[in-house]
Amino acid sequence: MSTGRYNLALLAAAVLGGGVALGISHATGQGHGHDAAEVASGEPASAIRDEMQALQVAYDRLGRAAVLGDTTGLVESFHAVHARKAATEAALASGAARPPLNGDQLEAFKARDEAFHASIEAVLHAAESGDAAELRRLHVELGDACVGCHAQFRGGVTDPALARADAAATRLAVTLRARVVEEMGKGGPPAAIRACSEEAPALAATIRSETGVELGRTSLRLRNPANAAPEWVDAWLREQGERPAAGVSPVATVVDGKARVIKPIIVDTPCLACHGSPDTISPEVRSELAARYPADAAIGYATGDLRGALWAEVAVAR
Repeated sequence: MSTGRYNLALLAAAVLGGGVALGISHATGQGHGHDAAEVASGEPASAIRDEMQALQVAYDRLGRAAVLGDTTGLVESFHAVHARKAATEAALASGAARPPLNGDQLEAFKARDEAFHASIEAVLHAAESGDAAELRRLHVELGDACVGCHAQFRGGVTDPALARADAAATRLAVTLRARVVEEMGKGGPPAAIRACSEEAPALAATIRSETGVELGRTSLRLRNPANAAPEWVDAWLREQGERPAAGVSPVATVVDGKARVIKPIIVDTPCLACHGSPDTISPEVRSELAARYPADAAIGYATGDLRGALWAEVAVAR
């Protein structure tokens, strides 16, 4: 796995600038990050990649169902993941494919795959019964399972300081995502905005206190002025510019004795409820934003745009 690439679909539920940017992708802004180059070459190995890419599509559909109540294509997309399971099992059994990390732990890898497919059955049941609360719960459960699987079998950050920074950023993203999805389900975007506004600063402070890692969410278009970027993150944002997020890569580096991580955040369709064109944002949402963020600049985005960055920084032990 490329350093820092978790992109938890609805990563960070991608909560930015105090607002709610629901970027659906498993690597801080770029999908599950299951690139072809990261899987062993050959046809059997491509079966694993194909299943993971199908899972990304299905997870995106689940995100829309959890946040917007839109179940279009949800059942079909998870059936497509099920349909690829046999090819993955054959690739593993033949020995032609192995996970990039801990390839000798095949039984554990298979157990995770079985657990994924059990969760898929639960998603299908919840979708068919119209259980919105269960779909929201499963969205968070599957996202957390993906993070665990990536950490165990796709590698990640090996430098201890970078690992601390990456873990802190991921914790912030996952925790906020869970709260935003929960509140979106209860009261729609206004409820999610309130939760993020009131809880995000305290959560970041708690993580900072417990880990010693400085971290935050920022953008060229701030919703909350308190989320202004540190100089090094601001330089990265300006280098990227206002653009579609395609091709934007995460950062994990050590500079001047500090481990630094940047995870791009992508705008997906659910984000537009709070970050889209002003004429498409509902009056209720506009009122909530105006009350909480009078200087809000985080609007006017389109699906696929780079929304900003989740960043973390910690000193390297000497």
